[in-house]
Amino acid sequence: MAGKDNIFEKESPTRVEPAAASRAPSTDGDVARALVDLLDGAVKGGEGFDFGRLQKRFVDAGMSVEFRSWMTRKPNLDVSPARLRDVLGEDELVVELASRAGIDPTEFLKRAAVVLPRVVRDLTPFGEDDPRAVRMHLQGLRKRIRV
Repeated sequence: MAGKDNIFEKESPTRVEPAAASRAPSTDGDVARALVDLLDGAVKGGEGFDFGRLQKRFVDAGMSVEFRSWMTRKPNLDVSPARLRDVLGEDELVVELASRAGIDPTEFLKRAAVVLPRVVRDLTPFGEDDPRAVRMHLQGLRKRIRV
């Protein structure tokens, strides 16, 4: 992405928890990587969690309009950290994702509420939620955010 600002690699001024102190400060890229791992089925407790399941959880939570806004080129509608916790459900899952990102669960939810819409947009650049297309874009996103 030469010449373009990679939004997933900006450092955050957030304090890193002691368990992650040996790492560099957590970035939005770390949060995006944790979310991509989840959607790729690589997160303990997130087996079977893919894009379709995430979308269904947003629909079931009454947030289909917000989710669909992330799949278009129109402005993203916001999701609060509390609503994101409701959608993700299992506390163990949030703890695992936060651990992968090197931050505490509360901070993870706060940052994921901003990063997730960008991840969804990257996975659905043409507004389509076809599983094969999403899988292809997921692999491309994984390569772009890998450090």
